Parts: sequence; C-alpha cells; structure tokens
Amino acid sequence: MKQGLLKTSLIVTSFLVASCMQGTTPIPSNQTESSHIKQKPVGINTQATAKKTVRSTEYIRCTNKASSRLEQTECQNLELEREDIRLNQAYKTAIGKIQEFRRFDLKQMQILWIQYRDKKCDFFYHKESGSGGQNDALDCHIDMTQQRANELEALF
Repeated sequence: MKQGLLKTSLIVTSFLVASCMQGTTPIPSNQTESSHIKQKPVGINTQATAKKTVRSTEYIRCTNKASSRLEQTECQNLELEREDIRLNQAYKTAIGKIQEFRRFDLKQMQILWIQYRDKKCDFFYHKESGSGGQNDALDCHIDMTQQRANELEALF
C-alpha cells in the first residue's frame, strides 16, 4: 500500500471511529433518526464545523407546501442537490489552496468520505424497511454533506 494512501486511510479511520464513539441523544417523535446524528471531526476547528445542521429557506418553503411523502421526498432531493453543490465548491476551493503534494491525499480522503457517507446513510433505508427509511436516508445525506462542506470551508 502506498504510504500516502495508508496515511489517508488512517486519518479517515480515526475520523470514523471518533464519530462512532460520540454519545447518543433521544430523538423527538416529530423528527427523523438521522437528523440527530451529529459528528465532531477530529483535528479540525470544531467551533466552525460542529454547528447544528440547518435547512435552507427554499427547503422550509417546499416542505410547508408538501402534502404527501412523495412531495416531501422531492423537497429533500432538492435540498441535497443544494448542499452537494456547496460541498463541491468547498472541495474545489480546498484543492486549489493546498500544497500540490497534498492534493492526492485530499482527493483520496474525499473519496473515502463519500463511500462512508453513502454506506452510513443507506443503512437507514432498506427495501424491507418501508418508505419512511428513504426520508431518513435523505436526511442523513443532507446532514452529512452539509457537515462535510462546513469542515472543508473551515479549513480554508
């Protein structure tokens, strides 16, 4: 295994382990399970990254108008698109500002983070869990994407 990839794997693994070791919080009945999963990144300015995730004004307007689970899901998909655009911009900014020899490591770390996010959030939705799991999975994707964008923005 290349030394750079090994270092990246160790960094991501320590981040994942630290994330899993956080305490749990009771979930109000009117919210989804994934909306209360908060992660504290390791080795990063946690003041800037540990803030609670929020939804956009567009999302709030959309969900206030939604009269079905399908419409709610569409609102979530649009919010995820907005956060994904923000994350991609934060990543591009980070890649542009770090030393060239660190770009490969950041790219590998981002790939691993995306894989982790997808596996973690997909856990909330399974074909046998019913349609509610889909909304929990989308909330998880939105929250984690927003938190990752916060992390990258705090670094640069």
